[in-house]
Order: sequence, then structure tokens, then C-alpha cells
Amino acid sequence: MSLKLRALTFLLPLLVLSFSSCDLFKSSKTAVVLSSATLETTTFIDETFKISPDMKHFCYGMEVGDKGRMIIDGVQQPMYDSVRRAVYSSDSRRLAYYAATGDKQFVVLDGQAGPLYDAILSQSVIFSPDATELIYVGRRGDKWNLVRNGIERAEYEFVLAPTIKFSPDGRNLAYIIKEGHDWYAVLNGEIQRDFEIMGGSAILRRTQRSPCDEIPLVEYIPADLAFSPDGKTLAYTAVHLNKQYVVVNGKKGKEYDRVQTLVFSPDGQHLAYRAQIGDQWTLVFDGEEGKLYDQIWDHTPIFNPATQRPAIVAAMGEQWFTVIDGQEGTPYLNIGKFVLSSDGEHYAYKTFSETPQKRWFIVSDGNELADHEGVGNPVLSDRGGHLAYRADFSDRQFIVLDGESQRAYKEVHDPIFSSGGNHLAYQVQYHGGYFVVLDGEMSDPYAYIFEMRFIGDKLYYAAVKDNTIQLIETVIR
Repeated sequence: MSLKLRALTFLLPLLVLSFSSCDLFKSSKTAVVLSSATLETTTFIDETFKISPDMKHFCYGMEVGDKGRMIIDGVQQPMYDSVRRAVYSSDSRRLAYYAATGDKQFVVLDGQAGPLYDAILSQSVIFSPDATELIYVGRRGDKWNLVRNGIERAEYEFVLAPTIKFSPDGRNLAYIIKEGHDWYAVLNGEIQRDFEIMGGSAILRRTQRSPCDEIPLVEYIPADLAFSPDGKTLAYTAVHLNKQYVVVNGKKGKEYDRVQTLVFSPDGQHLAYRAQIGDQWTLVFDGEEGKLYDQIWDHTPIFNPATQRPAIVAAMGEQWFTVIDGQEGTPYLNIGKFVLSSDGEHYAYKTFSETPQKRWFIVSDGNELADHEGVGNPVLSDRGGHLAYRADFSDRQFIVLDGESQRAYKEVHDPIFSSGGNHLAYQVQYHGGYFVVLDGEMSDPYAYIFEMRFIGDKLYYAAVKDNTIQLIETVIR
């Protein structure tokens, strides 16, 4: 629901209630407002709101008549005809957003407006991992320029913005470009013409656009590109006639009818992907094909950090099941969100049964938990083996933590664990207001809550109260 549609009036008084908090995570807490700014809800541009990675800075756009401006940490920025998507650097010290004046678009970096272009691809505006470089793609006439730190480095017929990627160490940059009827990967400015990415198979379409929206969008992209975690290996899909294959550091792999979802292991030593052979799919792991299935879930493979081996969700006929370390799990008619813990010790997913009536439940480490009218996505702690998820009952929702049902509310969002797994937080709606529930205890009431994030044993969130946006830090002891 748009923030503009939410009434930012004083919230209804809280009733005095008696309930037990989460016994597992008892703690004392001190909440502090780090910063705040007055919010004009009638001119607030919802999609522009952004919080820095360290949760200590925020920005948003606001309409001023037929123009717009950014508000950064409560400070008004210069006026432009319009402002759109903002991006913070990984260290939270730098901010870029793109704007328009007349029929020209540009990127504002650290308060300085960049060169003018006929259009800028919004998804192309990204910082390098070390925050020293900013990349974006701008068009002049019929050519698209790759701009790096304000300098045009290369000119192409088109750049596929979602494929622009730095290696994790920031030393390498790769993306996919269009040249004539063909598409190629580019690595550090060098076009890899030995391998054709898509040929003429990409279908471009034009859509209605605002002044800052990109013009061409790729409707069908049979391509993938990925760096290994150590940044030393680049893998991408390429085509030959009607077949696809994977190129790894310039070496061609086996051809398949289709290749998707390139994923490296956490240690960077292994590569896995889904490959289609005829009407069936297989998992290819380090070049070796696995068993054939009718389908493989497109959000897998997922690597187990402990074993450095991939897990998938696959189907034969109408039956879906997990395949972990080569072992097939119990089949179900459907499998929803599938997660592995970061220590590799636990897994969970949601599914349902239709006998005698449709009921949803979570499967944890192969065990079926209690069923409900509906369930949210399972969330596993990094350590400690804790599992939490949202469950539905009638017109109420509640969190289930390690099998124990918590207090019910009108609306409950999916929970989050702290990095050590010692604390649990989630957002709820109650008596017309929104609250953060941290280790079973409710916060002050808010008119809206944007985002929550644990950093160490501190919980940060952004919320609206009394017509102000607040960044709040909660120290847990």
C-alpha cells in the first residue's frame, strides 16, 4: 500500500494487555532516534526512499509543484524537473541518484550533477564494492555510453543494464552488450567476440516511460553472467545455433538446449547450473550432469556452505521434492521458499497438503511441522538452529518460533534474526498502528515502518511518526 494512502494521524491509544514475551530471547533494550526529518506525505515519492547499508542515513524524493528534489538526511537538495532511483555505496558514505531537466537526464553523485544524456538506464547506476567507482549507462542519439566515474569509457549499440557486475573484489567489471544483431560479454572493456551470448534471439520492446525511465527493455533474456566470490573466475552463457553452453574463463562447456542459473560455491571452487536436455532438466555440477528431472526450480541450485555442494528443488510429474547431497526428499504437490542455514546444518521450506482440506506447513530438516491456514517464508538463524515463520489463523497472524506460537496480531511480517541468531524481530499491525516486536516486546507505535535490519546486536529501522521519518537504533543487552 502506498504511503500516501496511509493516514499519518495520531495513533489510537494502546490497550493494556497481558501476554508473555518470547522466553527464548530475553533481553533489555534501549531505543534511540539517530535522525529525523519532517515528511510531507502528499508530495512524498514512495519509490525513491532509500536507507544506507549502515542504517544511519536516508534519502527520499518529494514533488514540488511540477518539479522534484531529493531530501538527504533531512536536508533539501537542488530542484530538478524530476528525481528518481537513489543508490548508496557499500560503505554508506556516497550517494547517487538520477534526475531530469527538460528532456535530458543525468546522475547526481555526492551532490554534483553529471553530464547530460537523452536517457539513462536506471538499473545501470551501481557502485563498485569498495565504493571508489560509480558506473552507469547513458544514451546520446542512438548510442549508449558506459560512464565510469563521470568519464565515458565505451560506446555501444545497447548495454543490458541488469548484467553489469563488478567482481566481489572490485577488480573486474563485466556486462553484456548488443552489436548489430548479436550480443556479447564484455570483460574489463574487452568484447568477448569468440562467444556469442544471444544472437538475434533477444526481443526488445518499447514501453510507456516517465522522463527518467529507460527506453528499451529486454523482454526475454536467455543469458546469465556471474563472478566467483574470489573474483578470479567469470562464467556466462553463450549460444551456438539453437544450443546454449557455459563459458568459464574463456573456455567453452558442453552444449545444451538451455542453460540457466549460474551459481558459484561460497569458496569459489565449484560451479553449478541448470541445463535442459530435450524436455527434461539436470543439475550440472563442475561439468558433471546429474539425474534428469521434469523440472528444476528456477531459484536453485543453492550451495550448502558446509559441504560446498549444491541443493535443488526438482519435480517428476506433479510431485516436487528437494535434492540435498544427492538425496531426494519427500514429494509434495508444491514447494515454496527453500532455505539453507548459513552454517549448512539446517534447511526448511513451505508446502501444503490438500487432504482433507488445503493446509500449509513448514518442513524443517525433513520433518513436517504443525499445519496452518497459511504460512510465510521460513527463516533460519545463522547459528543456533532457530527457525521462525509467520502463520495464519482466521483473521489473525502470528510468529512461530522453534515450534512455539507467539502472540497474534492483525498483520505480521516475515521475521528476521540477528547475525548470531540470538535475537528475533518482526513488524506487526495492531489497533491502527505499526510496531516492531523485538524479542517479544513491542516498540512505540508508528504510522508506517519502512525497513528493519540487524547489524551485530543492534536493531535498526526506519519509521514514520507524527509526520516525521525517524531512523531508530535499538541497543540490545
